Amino acid sequence: MTSNSAESINSVTRFARYLPITMLVEFYRATLQQWYFIRRHNGAQMMNAVTPWAEAKLEKRIHRSANWKVYPINDLLFEVDDRYEKGMCDLHAKTCTCMQWQLYEIACGHVISVARSLDIQDCSQFCSVWFNSGSYLAIYEEEVIPLPPEVEYVLSNERLTVLPPPLDIQNSGRPCNHDRIPSRDEDPIVKTCSRCGQSRHF
Repeated sequence: MTSNSAESINSVTRFARYLPITMLVEFYRATLQQWYFIRRHNGAQMMNAVTPWAEAKLEKRIHRSANWKVYPINDLLFEVDDRYEKGMCDLHAKTCTCMQWQLYEIACGHVISVARSLDIQDCSQFCSVWFNSGSYLAIYEEEVIPLPPEVEYVLSNERLTVLPPPLDIQNSGRPCNHDRIPSRDEDPIVKTCSRCGQSRHF
């Protein structure tokens, strides 16, 4: 959707992007090794069911929806008045008319208000599994192992010579379009000979 991830990588490699390709790849590998270790260490210290980022989102929405009114319709369908408009929460279909619950898959203020009316203290059960601490740990459970020394490489006897790609010199400017579709009522272009002036030669 956006180029934010590419811009973040460019910011990390702003001093290493001019290195030779092998050193650049090694820089990427060492960076991933450090990132994985730090995130694995932080994930092991998580005490809540969801990640700290999702927990902060929930805390902010809990305080914002403290005075919202809940009007039950049935056991799973509720009407919530947030002082601006009334929203409908369906706990069975996991939908809310504000669309934040479906879009971000984190409990919105309406769902939190419903959970408060039902005496549900833990609102993390209304968040997607992708925000769980277990999912966070599963992402970074693998280890990034450094490459062995170059003297330990096992080289194949059948080596292929990789040639550089051909460097075709292209003409400057926009290339001519020879398959243009003529416009309506456009007269065809008649080409004439530059020597005799005739339109065609027989």
